Amino acid sequence: MSTQITLKNLETILGFVTLFTNQEVKLYEIQTKPLTFEPYCYSKEFNQFLTSLYQENFIISFD
Repeated sequence: MSTQITLKNLETILGFVTLFTNQEVKLYEIQTKPLTFEPYCYSKEFNQFLTSLYQENFIISFD
């Protein structure tokens, strides 16, 4: 697995630019009931962005 970021990786992530420039997009909701460890409930589009960050080597998992 290569951890080098390529032009293709950048293009994929830049495809999400409208997600952050559109002020009407709601990226998450905060869940107050029931109480949970992670109160944020991310939108489907934002979850796709987070997944892409991993897939395109912008975030690298480690133990």
